[in-house]
Amino acid sequence: MNMFALLVVGAVAERILGKWRLLIVWLFSGVFGGLISACYALRESEQIVISVGASGAIMGIAGAAIATQLASGAGTHHKNQRRVFPLLGMVALTLLYGARQTGIDNACHIGGLIAGGALGWLSARLVGQNRFVTEGGIIVAVTLLLTGAIWLVQQQIDESVLQVRQSLREAFYPQEIEQERRQKKAAVSGGAQRPHGNIIRSGKS
Repeated sequence: MNMFALLVVGAVAERILGKWRLLIVWLFSGVFGGLISACYALRESEQIVISVGASGAIMGIAGAAIATQLASGAGTHHKNQRRVFPLLGMVALTLLYGARQTGIDNACHIGGLIAGGALGWLSARLVGQNRFVTEGGIIVAVTLLLTGAIWLVQQQIDESVLQVRQSLREAFYPQEIEQERRQKKAAVSGGAQRPHGNIIRSGKS
């Protein structure tokens, strides 16, 4: 299925993006989609699952081509609409198929689509700028997106590590865990039984 999608998308995207931008988007979208997939897997199953496949990268070049056409205004012309519509159809079908079928990594698809769309939109907006500004803007965007994705994965890993540590403590040191729970319960009970305020006692003179 990936080969068929690449056959449909690749030729159209290459005409819109050019060879070098297509290669950059392909590599970046594949990495970004894999990171988003790993983050989602950690959140759902508390284990790192590395997605193997080109679907995230394919969605990335489709998103980049669509974003480039729309951001530059070329997508409004009838001639260029014939390029955009097949890409939109492929993206929609891929996401729908992934949502309805088990074992399909839609998180990777969405991550790749977002990464490619962001790069496509940025490159279209930088058209007419000098080469230094264009390349610098793309490098900054790639760095920010990758940093954000890595940070999300790291947060999920830290949370999973804490959960694993707690599970190991409960498995190997159940007496200590039970003692801690009793101490907390006793502290809460003691706080609830302690009277609030001062008691004024009156006596006869």
